[in-house]
Amino acid sequence: MPQGDQLDDVASIRKRPGMYVGDTDRSGVHQLLWEVLANAIDEHLAGRSRRIDVTLHSDGSVSVADDGAGISLDVDEGGTSWLERVLTTLHDTATADGHAPHVHLRVCHVGLCMVTALSSTFSAEVRRAGRAWRIELERGRVTSELAEIGSADGTGTTIRFEPDETIFATSGFDVEVVARRVREISALLPGLTTSFACERHEHGADLEVADLLASSRQGAREHRAPVKGEARHGEAVARVAFEWRNWPVAPSVIGYCNLDVSPEGSHIDGFRRGLARALGRRDHRQVYASLSVGLNAVLSVLVIDPGYQGPTKERISSQDARAAVAEATARGLERALESDPALRGHTARLTRPR
Repeated sequence: MPQGDQLDDVASIRKRPGMYVGDTDRSGVHQLLWEVLANAIDEHLAGRSRRIDVTLHSDGSVSVADDGAGISLDVDEGGTSWLERVLTTLHDTATADGHAPHVHLRVCHVGLCMVTALSSTFSAEVRRAGRAWRIELERGRVTSELAEIGSADGTGTTIRFEPDETIFATSGFDVEVVARRVREISALLPGLTTSFACERHEHGADLEVADLLASSRQGAREHRAPVKGEARHGEAVARVAFEWRNWPVAPSVIGYCNLDVSPEGSHIDGFRRGLARALGRRDHRQVYASLSVGLNAVLSVLVIDPGYQGPTKERISSQDARAAVAEATARGLERALESDPALRGHTARLTRPR
């Protein structure tokens, strides 16, 4: 890889960091972490990883470790490893190597080069074939070439970095934000165990979407247990959990698309349609208006390359997402209505003509 190309990419990112991470405040610092997390999540989605550990260190750095296959160490004709290329050059495709499935956390997704360029220190340790390898960078420049550092148990990648305080107004991480995000990811990805270091909160593989239902909601549940459903349609997988509480407040419906909160779009419409379908109704808007009293819901959809409306990518537009969420909602509610008389009575009261 020509040295000039590397410098061009790094210099471009450091000159206009806002183009890559949004604001250069704490939200930008978190965006660096989400980029690293996205790569670890890809390993899980590909079936190669079952655990991700996130640690906030006392020196201001953060590390993300996974038990996946480990980033490739293959060397090209010019003598540059794939690992170094990923860490020092931008790519203009969804992923550097075109792998799928892949998720993007938030709107920036230009790869790990963004993280190395905006970090004062960065290291990557890769465990493959019983050996461990390490490379170190500072502000996007390699300071310690890739080298074997000894034997290793298992496989995986550990990335540790410290955001550059000359770039970010606040280079520290918000503990609550990171802890909540790590917990959300575990709940939204069945089979994945995550841990967050600071206070060592571990979120097991048995965590599920229902665990994200707001615990602060007032009032008691109107029925036996949360309604849960799961379905796949095309390239979308949906999981939902919802309940009704005897407190007449505005509905709380939290939607996720590819692990990010997405408050509007096809998945929300699919949830409303699924409620109506389970009750044998077609007028989903009217049915939702009736059922929204005391409603508390969380719905998640994973979909490859969803469409978005608007520059902030907050409103998704995907027929697969709509269909998958509608199916998951309808299935879950139909099963619950069959087994829970209290739920049947409550939904009947809410939808009774007035």
